Amino acid sequence: MGVVAYGVHDCVVVKQSDRDAAVKTYRETVRSYVTQHQKQHKHPHLNIEVSVTIEQLGLDKVKLPGCYIR
Repeated sequence: MGVVAYGVHDCVVVKQSDRDAAVKTYRETVRSYVTQHQKQHKHPHLNIEVSVTIEQLGLDKVKLPGCYIR
């Protein structure tokens, strides 16, 4: 994808111009992991939308809500 990203503790640091791609990829990756885990362990399928907080220097935090959908 050509996006440089640095993992730091529980976050990912990317250029501001790559923010949307990073959020989309992060959410899709977690959703894929959860789906695989549910199938492997025969758990009921829950569709997940991961909550994300975006921080940019000099701006207020932006919180994108998450949820589980049965």
